[in-house]
Amino acid sequence: MLFSIRRTITRKTTHIHLMEALQSLVNKSIIRTYLDEVQLPVTPWLCEPNGFWNPLVFDFETIMFDRVYADAIFDWIQKWWWMSIVLSIIYICLIYYGRWLMDSRKRFEVRILLILWNISLALFSIFGAIRCVPSIFYSLKNESLYKSICDQSTIYGVTGFW
Repeated sequence: MLFSIRRTITRKTTHIHLMEALQSLVNKSIIRTYLDEVQLPVTPWLCEPNGFWNPLVFDFETIMFDRVYADAIFDWIQKWWWMSIVLSIIYICLIYYGRWLMDSRKRFEVRILLILWNISLALFSIFGAIRCVPSIFYSLKNESLYKSICDQSTIYGVTGFW
């Protein structure tokens, strides 16, 4: 029992020290010039509805805290879920038709565009993973696998945005 209490206190103090360290990093002048609140509004710490604290939350990520907006998005996804299947089939057909169509034509030189596309997609995926993976681990640790996957309350907050 005593070990369990000591471990819980240690975890909480470690979490508090991490929050204080990140807060002091945000307060440094060189960081504040890059995270200028006029150009790019950033909240140092923001608590999700499940209790997870997200560091450095950008202003555009907070839109999913508006429950009316998040519910409207969720309702739209529930209504039009089948459209993703239709668009995927059209995409696959266009890939095969495009190959057949381009067999007799000169190839396009779009190497630079493809490199830029892949870099931007990788950065987007990395940033989304940085936002979602800690929240998923937090949910798995404090709730259950079912709640972290099937519960609809995860649509609210920063993780719901990503």
